[in-house]
Amino acid sequence: MNPAGMSFCKMCGTALQTGRPATGGPAPGRVACSQCGRQTPAGYAFCQHCGHRLQGVAVGPAGSDGAAGPAGRAGVVAKAMPLMPTPPAGLRPASGAPGFGAGPVGAAPTGLTGAAAAGPAGGPPVRGGGQLVGRLITVRRDGSDGDVIPLTGETFDIGRTEGNLCFAEDPFLAPRHARLLAYGGVVRIRVLDTVNGVFIRLREPHELQPGDVFYVGKELLRFEALSPEERDPPSLVEHGVRLFGSAPRESWGRLRQLTCAGTTRDMWYLSRPEVVLGREEGDITFPDDEFMSRRHAVLSRSGNRARLIDQNSSNGTYLRVRGDRELRPSDVLRMGDQLLRFEP
Repeated sequence: MNPAGMSFCKMCGTALQTGRPATGGPAPGRVACSQCGRQTPAGYAFCQHCGHRLQGVAVGPAGSDGAAGPAGRAGVVAKAMPLMPTPPAGLRPASGAPGFGAGPVGAAPTGLTGAAAAGPAGGPPVRGGGQLVGRLITVRRDGSDGDVIPLTGETFDIGRTEGNLCFAEDPFLAPRHARLLAYGGVVRIRVLDTVNGVFIRLREPHELQPGDVFYVGKELLRFEALSPEERDPPSLVEHGVRLFGSAPRESWGRLRQLTCAGTTRDMWYLSRPEVVLGREEGDITFPDDEFMSRRHAVLSRSGNRARLIDQNSSNGTYLRVRGDRELRPSDVLRMGDQLLRFEP
C-alpha cells in the first residue's frame, strides 16, 4: 500500500496513477518541482513524482551531509562486530539445518522498515530521471531471497535510522551505515561507518594486507604483519647461559580473534606455508562454531605475499571493505546482521 498522491510505488518503483500538478505556492515544508509542478517534502534531492533533480538540494560526497561516519553518534553498541550467539540473516549451519527461530520461511528480515526502499518520510526510492541502475535483494534467515529494492539515481543510503533502506532493529548498524554510488554505469559501495564497517563475500583469492579483517563462520579475525623481531626472535640468554627450548619457527603473520568487547580472545602465529581454518579439519579449528564448514578457508604464503582463499564453504568468507569498491553482479554484502545481494 502507498500513501495517496504517490506517482511511484515506494516498494518497487512501479508507476502509479498520474496525479495533477499542484496549483498555487508550495505548502509549508514542501517544494514545487520545476518539471512537473507537483510538491515534494523539503530535503528531497529528487522529485517524488517525476524523479527530476530539485534545485538547491545537492547530493554530495561522503561526509557532506554529516554522514561520513559514526563518530560522535550514539546507538552503535559494539567496537567490533560480535562473535554472535545468533547468526545474521542468511547464515546457515554448515550441516544444512534450516532456520534459526527467526520466524517462518518467507517472513521478512527482522528490522526491515515498512518503507524499505523509501526515501525520507516514506517517499519513493531515490531517483535520477527514473533510470534503474540495479537492485538489492535481501537474504532471509533460511537463505532464500527476500525483498527486492530497486536502485535508481546517483546515491542510495543504507542505515539503521537514516537513508533509503533502514533496518531499525539492527543495533550493529550505524544510523547511516553505507552509501551506493552510481556513475558511468558502475555502482560502488562507500562505507560511512567506521565501527563495524561493511563486508563483502569473497569470490576469488584475496591478497591479504596488514590489518585486513574477515569473517569465517561466526569468527571475526584480523590479519597482522610481524616485526623482524617477532618473525625470527633471537635465543634468550640468562646469566651468560643460552636457554634451552624448542627451535623457534619463523612466522610470516599473525591472526587475532576479535570479540564484541573490543578485546582479543585468541591469537595464532602463522609459520606454515599454508594454514587451514575449519570446524573439524585444519591447523586452526573452531569445533563449537556450527556455521563454519569442516574445511572453511586457507591462508597461504608465496614469497612476500599472503592470500586468503575460501574453500567453497557453505556460508562463505567475508572481507571487510576498504575504501570505495565497485560492485559486480551477485556480490553479497554483509552489514550489521543483514545480508544484501547486488544485481544489475
